[in-house]
Amino acid sequence: MKSKTTPKLALVAQDRLPEELCDYALEVAVRLDLDIIILFAGEKSDGQSGSAEEQKQIIEEQAAAFSARAWRKSVQVTTVVDVAEPETALKRLQKGNPDVCFVLTSSEHGPGSSRLAGRHRLTVIRQE
Repeated sequence: MKSKTTPKLALVAQDRLPEELCDYALEVAVRLDLDIIILFAGEKSDGQSGSAEEQKQIIEEQAAAFSARAWRKSVQVTTVVDVAEPETALKRLQKGNPDVCFVLTSSEHGPGSSRLAGRHRLTVIRQE
């Protein structure tokens, strides 16, 4: 018999978690009783300064701060780092975590970002 796991929300970011994206992720997770997987995806962009070690420290700090906020709301958080492009990294994450039911991304990194600045995209994944 298969054990039921808690459905998950994948929160996709590059190296920073914008405050309003975190707020929205926590609101959705609490409302729908979801765990969250933070997926830091993609390599360091040309505009980012600092060494790989500094980038690692930034990601760890961002993940720790978000996890502490989530813990106060009884939301379980897991952090995954993948240097692949976000779409590839997300596919890998979903393959290993079939209980990911929602994906939340910031529109600032997607198509039409200037028109949608400050908004987020929540995608529902239908399970077969």
